[in-house]
Formats: sequence, structure tokens, C-alpha cells
Amino acid sequence: MLIVTALTGAVVNFTMGRILDLSHHQYRYSYMGSCVMATLSLVSSAILYRRFMRLGGPRHYKAP
Repeated sequence: MLIVTALTGAVVNFTMGRILDLSHHQYRYSYMGSCVMATLSLVSSAILYRRFMRLGGPRHYKAP
């Protein structure tokens, strides 16, 4: 998990830096990028929750 987090952080930081360089340091784009990332996080969490509940939710969970 830490490897994926580190790689994702590197890619996102590089990409955001590149966008800021190309936009002549219009820092409002960093807020838009944060909004996009938060929205993606919310959507993926909702999908995960729905699948978890479809499989039985917390009542039918059995630890591996």
C-alpha cells in the first residue's frame, strides 16, 4: 500500500507542478485538482460501500 501511495503521490505532484508551470502559476488550478481528487475518492468509496453491502455488509462479514 505504501508503494502505491508513494507512486501516486509522485505522479500527482509532478502532474500538478507541470500544470502550474504551463499555466504561468495560476494557483487556483491546484484547488480544482484537489476537488477532482476528492470527487474521485468519494465516488470510489461509494462504489466500494455498495459492493460491500451487496455481499452482506457487516452482519455477514467473516474475517479471512
